[in-house]
Amino acid sequence: MDMQMQAKRQASEDDLRLADVAGGWQGLSASLAAEAAIGESYKWVNAVRGLTRPCLTLLLWVITGLVFLGSGAAARGEIVETATAATLWWFGDRGPRRDPR
Repeated sequence: MDMQMQAKRQASEDDLRLADVAGGWQGLSASLAAEAAIGESYKWVNAVRGLTRPCLTLLLWVITGLVFLGSGAAARGEIVETATAATLWWFGDRGPRRDPR
């Protein structure tokens, strides 16, 4: 009896993970569709739009490097963690995560 409950719980957790991954892919698909719907504009507008994220990321890491070099050893780990989290948020999937318990 206990093994059946454990198997059902595991199957439910697997279903939740699958739904979470599927939702992430649906979000990516919707994002790509929205990008395609914007259409063409002036070449300089498309260039600025295409360079915004890479330039902001480079700026983030330049500022982080300057702050890192100007800080003490105790704060450096936290500075790197914060900049890494910002970068992962910027490029990663921002869908809500469910607790698998």
